[in-house]
This record gives sequence, structure tokens and C-alpha cells, in this order.
Amino acid sequence: MIQQASSSTIRTPGKRQFQAIAGSLLAVLALSMAAHRIVSAQETVKGGNLNDKALQLPVPIYPATAKAARVTGEVVVQVVVTETGKVESAKPASGPAMLRQAAADAARRAKFAPLIKSGAPVKIEGTLSYTFKL
Repeated sequence: MIQQASSSTIRTPGKRQFQAIAGSLLAVLALSMAAHRIVSAQETVKGGNLNDKALQLPVPIYPATAKAARVTGEVVVQVVVTETGKVESAKPASGPAMLRQAAADAARRAKFAPLIKSGAPVKIEGTLSYTFKL
């Protein structure tokens, strides 16, 4: 036989209990927000040359004008890789001017595995080097 509880047996929290529960929830929320700020504010990790760390490192397209002028050399591109492994920015740092844009375009298409530091993915700053030869 199933007995139903009477309405007099249901207890609602008192004002002090409610305040304690609300205070605990606020504390949990504050800790969660603080942890998010710590992860979000982490510095970008310096990675040096990233050529060997790339999962995909596209070959740059040799510009026709540079080929016709027989321009060769190495282009170094500074890159920032996001927490997901995508190249966020690619800026040529050195190398022949006629080859810089092609190297930067190739660098933007590179893919990396996310770098995990202290249990959270972080951004990486480094360089990619491209050698253009005929």
C-alpha cells in the first residue's frame, strides 16, 4: 500500500538555509569565473621554429614574377597558433620581398596539434621557415 505524504510533512528551507545555499552557489560561480579568467589570461607560449611541429605544412606557391626574376632564398614568417591549432596570424619577418607574401599565405594554411599546458590549451607564438629555390 502506498501512502501519500501530507502537505504538513513537506519542509521548505528557512531564510538562513536559503542564504547559506545562495552563498554557496555564489562562491562556486566566483571560483568558476576566476578559473576562466586564469585560463583566458594565460600568456602565449614561445615555441621557436615550428616547422617540425606542424601537422600540415603547405608548400608555398612560387610567385611567377619571382621565378622570372630568379629570386631565391629563405623567408621566415612569424605565426601565432590558436588553442585549437589554427594559425591566427602570419607576418613575414625576413627574406626576399618578392617571396614574403607567398610564404605568409602558406603559413596561414598550416595546421598544428593544440598545445596543452597545465591542463588547458594555449596559444603558441613562433616562426615557420620556407626555402624558395629554383
